[in-house]
Amino acid sequence: MNPSERTAQSPRISHALRGRLGAHVAHSRNDPQDMTKAARLAFMSTFERQADPDCILTDDERIRRATHLRKAHFTRMAMKSAETRANRINRRRSKSGTIDPCAPPAEAVEALTPD
Repeated sequence: MNPSERTAQSPRISHALRGRLGAHVAHSRNDPQDMTKAARLAFMSTFERQADPDCILTDDERIRRATHLRKAHFTRMAMKSAETRANRINRRRSKSGTIDPCAPPAEAVEALTPD
């Protein structure tokens, strides 16, 4: 590695280490739940607005529906992730012409992808 490449990477590495250090210090001084409370509430409020845009439901019903919308959101993300992994495996298989023994069977991947 020539000296210019080393200096180009150093700021990124030190930036990452400084960020990690700051996170450890912050978590040692504060409760992580308290630190992220505002973000979690804001995230959940987006689903509450989707569940009850006209504000006509009771609080319990709005929270129940919003919770299911949040679960659907994360399930959708998991499905997309599984599909992406399956596509990546299939691309590798087609390029190499071999079968990866660690790859999931095609039927399992197809079961996870939406129709």
